[in-house]
Amino acid sequence: MLYAVAILVGIAIAVLPNTRFTSYTALALQQGQLSLDNWDSDYLDHLIPKLEGELGHNPVEAVYIGSAVIGVNAPIGVDTTNSDSWTIRNGGFEHDGPHSGQPESSAEFFSLDDVNWAGIEPLVKHALDEARPKIGEVTEDNISVSVDRATDNDVESDQFGRPVGDVEIRISLTGDYSGASFVSDSAAGKLELISIH
Repeated sequence: MLYAVAILVGIAIAVLPNTRFTSYTALALQQGQLSLDNWDSDYLDHLIPKLEGELGHNPVEAVYIGSAVIGVNAPIGVDTTNSDSWTIRNGGFEHDGPHSGQPESSAEFFSLDDVNWAGIEPLVKHALDEARPKIGEVTEDNISVSVDRATDNDVESDQFGRPVGDVEIRISLTGDYSGASFVSDSAAGKLELISIH
């Protein structure tokens, strides 16, 4: 059955001159699937360099990874804080225009190179294993990952309340009975359970 599906997808690839679709589908088929989780290590390894190419530079403000789409907020250039939103769906990029919440300073940006993107998939699997006994089953649609800077909680800081801290990977899960939130550093090292809610 999968072989027949692969043939049909191959025909579609030959007919559709869309290299982004081709790359996304090829990655999925290599894993015996028709689609990929957006936090899949191979997919992110393929996608992040392409994102940098689409943006024309490396800094971003935030990356939000959901089951259906990836959202990116990034400056429109290297010498400005004016930021646009991008949507990535099935390997294709959509430029959505100005982001509704503009950053106040470049300190809110981080480099795509600062993040261990390949480490996100193992973090999601670890979070699911730890959370399921407490919150129940979690469907793919109820998993989200955000990568951005932590909020400055120093009330005496000029940047109080702004996302200018360390770059963090946060995972949010919603189960049958409750939800769970986890955080890791940008190296995708140790995963910490923040709350069951």
